[in-house]
Amino acid sequence: MSKIESITINNFRGIKSLETTSLSERLIILIGRGDSGKSTILTAINYALSPAWNLSFSDLDFYNQDICNPIEINVSVSELPSSLLKDHKFGLLSPSLSEEDSGEKFDPGKMTLNIRLRVDDSLEPKWTVINNFGTEVPISATDRAKIGATLVADYCDNHFSYSKQSPLYRLTKNSLEGTSIEEIQTHLLRDLKSKYSKSELAELEKILEDLPERFKPYGLLLDEIKTLFDFRENTLNGSSLSLHSHGLPLRLQGKGTKRLISMGLQQELSKNGNIVLIDEVEQGLEPDRIVNLIKLYKRTQKGQVILSTHSSYVLVEAEANQLYKVVKSSDGTTHQVLPVSSEMTACRRTNPHAFFAKKIICCEGKTEFGVMRSLDEWLLENKNLSLASLGVSYIDCGGGSKMYDFARLLKELKYETCVFADNDSLKDLHEHQKKADDLNIRLFLCSVGKCIETQFFEDFDKEYIEPFLLLLSDEPLNRPEFLEDYKKHKDDFKTKFPMSILTKKIFKNIPGGEFLGKLILNQYGSVPYPEFSVLRNLLTEIENWSTNA
Repeated sequence: MSKIESITINNFRGIKSLETTSLSERLIILIGRGDSGKSTILTAINYALSPAWNLSFSDLDFYNQDICNPIEINVSVSELPSSLLKDHKFGLLSPSLSEEDSGEKFDPGKMTLNIRLRVDDSLEPKWTVINNFGTEVPISATDRAKIGATLVADYCDNHFSYSKQSPLYRLTKNSLEGTSIEEIQTHLLRDLKSKYSKSELAELEKILEDLPERFKPYGLLLDEIKTLFDFRENTLNGSSLSLHSHGLPLRLQGKGTKRLISMGLQQELSKNGNIVLIDEVEQGLEPDRIVNLIKLYKRTQKGQVILSTHSSYVLVEAEANQLYKVVKSSDGTTHQVLPVSSEMTACRRTNPHAFFAKKIICCEGKTEFGVMRSLDEWLLENKNLSLASLGVSYIDCGGGSKMYDFARLLKELKYETCVFADNDSLKDLHEHQKKADDLNIRLFLCSVGKCIETQFFEDFDKEYIEPFLLLLSDEPLNRPEFLEDYKKHKDDFKTKFPMSILTKKIFKNIPGGEFLGKLILNQYGSVPYPEFSVLRNLLTEIENWSTNA
């Protein structure tokens, strides 16, 4: 049984420096942008705990290819096999022991070992166990194999054979009684040799009939020469034995199926306490299979599963304490792994896509969200840009004070956030606005005392009210009754008429917000909207915020 407690990485590929906090959960899910370093973290763990003795490194594996600064990967591992914690092995190097009480007997389940992989300019990897006082002892490939860490990446064909580094080998080895995989291979080789030792390849024999005579001038007296199978010691090894289905090797299955089989093998290993590493768990899998897989991983009782993802389905299914965001500093020199707060659960499950963005616009409700959709379409049509192409996402926070709370919590996860909202509940929301403002969160708000709808009519030119109502009578809102309502309040439409609109709440939905957004952005030629209005200026400021790197 093994479980990773923490990891530090220095000068490995795209990571100059990373130090994690506690990773005590059985299921760890890494999220973040595509270049944030998730795959590098998984590879680093895999290398540090690798059972291979001949890992190959190059100058490209060093941060900025600077071989003067060595690669160092430190992994703290708990729940280790008891054989690794004996005094003559690494037990006395456990950080759980101090200099004073090193002679005490500790519960192995509470002891940890710090395993270090170091690669300098010689490109030779060196694995050691290191204690708090700097004492280092080499750890062999055999001992690292006992930790049982395996990575599922793009290539997983070798996971279906019985090579010593495959999960199938480990799973089978743990279950065999009274024999070993190597013994089975040896018996199989002997059986094959016995079966074929008397078989002759007739077609080749005809050519060889006079070969002994031809050899005589060379002083070679060979009475008989035959063609038979040459069973060398390494003819049959673990890679020669692999899983098949209907006579075909599993390595010939589709990518998604192969990854699913590999992850199934890994899941069985995790039941024995192994560490399973999966890069981009969703690759090649349908949404229902992704959800089912996460449900299975959530039931992990021994060992640990650490995976990376870009899938919204994974975010929705996961629990908050299983999610960690990988963050890279603006200059690219420092990485962090930040836990996702349980306070974000509602936001995460209703807006999972936003957690893969760089910037997030927190919309108060459906109206504001609809306006953002219109701005997004306008940018694509007029500037060949979209908010998504800028790494910007917008979310419906569901009203109340949630847009301020979500913006603050997302800011703590190192997202750039802003708020787009009404400004008509000053007393109730003042404290929330202040907290957001103190964190330098941009607030794009209507004028004091105004909501989106009243602000719209405040800015609106009454000359175009009838063309506006004609548009309102058509799809998508299909509300012709307001034209009649307008006629009753024609002389004072800026107060009485807008209130009748608000009473009906026809804009308190996404299509209503989109309709308003298109009007504000002058996408309806028959109803021009003032260019220097409050709402038009707000959308311009949001555009500038979005495009500002």
